[in-house]
Amino acid sequence: MTITTSAAAVRPTSATRRRLRRAGSVLAAAAAAGVVSLVGSAVGVDFLLSDSMGAVVISLPIVLIFGTAFGVLGWAALAVLERFTAKARAIWTGLAVAVLALSLPPIFLEDATAGTKIGLVLVHGAVAAVLIPLMRRK
Repeated sequence: MTITTSAAAVRPTSATRRRLRRAGSVLAAAAAAGVVSLVGSAVGVDFLLSDSMGAVVISLPIVLIFGTAFGVLGWAALAVLERFTAKARAIWTGLAVAVLALSLPPIFLEDATAGTKIGLVLVHGAVAAVLIPLMRRK
């Protein structure tokens, strides 16, 4: 007895391709943030934040974890919007830009060097610059 499979049977569906592409987008956004963090550290940025509650260094693992987490949250938001509206990508893009805009002012409220503040703005921007266009693709 011979079992044959057609090429169509092993091809991933468009939904599977979209999921893989979006998972790759999340990883690419986290990687971009990691690269910005590494470059910042290489040029002397300490990524040290301090306020009345204490001090913390925003290390590479933290950058990668948060970059991935916010990428997954963005993906989830887009998936929910796609279930309920035909204009999901447009709405999601506005939401993503708003999240980026709202993530920046707290950076300037922290007690940190100018280099750290610039570095963190660039880390946030790197996530958005990669995630937004890649997630918007069909």
